[in-house]
Amino acid sequence: MKKLALIGAVVAAFSFTAPAQAADQQIYYKASPAYNWTGFYAGAHIGYGFGDAIAGGVGAEIDGFFGGGQLGYNWQFNRNWVFGIETDLSASDMGVGVLNVDWFGSTRVRLGYAMDRTLFYGTVGIGYAGTNFSSGHLGGVYGLGVEWAFSRNWTAKVEYLYYDLGDEVLPLFVAPVSLEFSTVKLGVNYRF
Repeated sequence: MKKLALIGAVVAAFSFTAPAQAADQQIYYKASPAYNWTGFYAGAHIGYGFGDAIAGGVGAEIDGFFGGGQLGYNWQFNRNWVFGIETDLSASDMGVGVLNVDWFGSTRVRLGYAMDRTLFYGTVGIGYAGTNFSSGHLGGVYGLGVEWAFSRNWTAKVEYLYYDLGDEVLPLFVAPVSLEFSTVKLGVNYRF
């Protein structure tokens, strides 16, 4: 009889403490995964460019608007780092006097640091341009940008680039003409 009373007391004790233990248990929620920047993307941009066309040591300011598109691929590694390659091409109305920059573009590598949906990056590569006299300007380009993923597939970016396109002899110009200009652009990308 004592054994049955002891077993009954133990069962009663557990039945009263079990709900209390359940109430004290922590509930864990699965956190949403961080945004992943890896993959192909394509997009469009608009912007403003300003700089100099220099011939024989004499410079003239060029400026104007431009718009175009870009293609690229990103690899996210080591959790927060993003490496990518991007190429872009823009139609332009930048110019001065008889010289107009009709189009320009670049092919660049990007290295950035991702803070979930925000990517800060630096970029460097090859720049090229065509004027109303020639399509042979070639040189370097570098800059900085920030990109924000506002949905699963769409991102928006702001980017500054500096183009130094070297010297080229153009018809009607006595001395070689060099193009140096900066661009500030706003863009959107769709990630596949």
